[in-house]
Amino acid sequence: MQHKTPLTVRRGPGALALGLALVFIGESAFASSVTNLNGSGSLSVNTQFLGSPNGNVLSAAGTGILDALQVPGNYSFSDSFSGSQSYPLTGTSGSGSYSFQDSYQFSLPTPANGSVVTVSIDYASLLNISNLQFRVYESASSTDPATLGAVPAASRLVAWTTSNSATFTNAVSGTYFLDVAGTATGSAGGAYAGALILQPVPVPTAGMLLGSVIPLLLFVRRRSV
Repeated sequence: MQHKTPLTVRRGPGALALGLALVFIGESAFASSVTNLNGSGSLSVNTQFLGSPNGNVLSAAGTGILDALQVPGNYSFSDSFSGSQSYPLTGTSGSGSYSFQDSYQFSLPTPANGSVVTVSIDYASLLNISNLQFRVYESASSTDPATLGAVPAASRLVAWTTSNSATFTNAVSGTYFLDVAGTATGSAGGAYAGALILQPVPVPTAGMLLGSVIPLLLFVRRRSV
């Protein structure tokens, strides 16, 4: 009787079960221009950093693409590595050491609230990514390059986290980076998948606006008496 080793998705308590294991990661197509994604689609790697015996290298996988997103929208992202990684990146700012960083650049046309979910797709000892983590931050312009280093606190929507999920609020229209980092430790490499979910920032209702105006009117009335 044969016993099949199941494909498992590592996730922490409270992580959204999005069935991301079904997204198991083929080759991605990369372009060198702005890609408009209308409410759904797959993010493309803008820049990929890899550790090597000779230090950090930029992979050909990332070719400077900027994904123009829509709000609301659901966007997936993923990557796979064909071998175990032994050389950590240097000059990093995340948690612990890791051997790759995928930087996805995207723009928002309107303010948004959002959430990010990431999972490592494991298969026995063949596929595994250790120390999987991510961050989200705003860049000053669409021409800013991705970075391994720290970014100003005021620019961070999500600081580096090894949690499987995180949320952010009130992201203004502009350009952002989503960085995903880790180390492929399986004998055949590793793979991860994730989702970026965007929702509009709620517009204050008439009741909320009235509630905020009444105290001001009472204050002005008291001052005029």
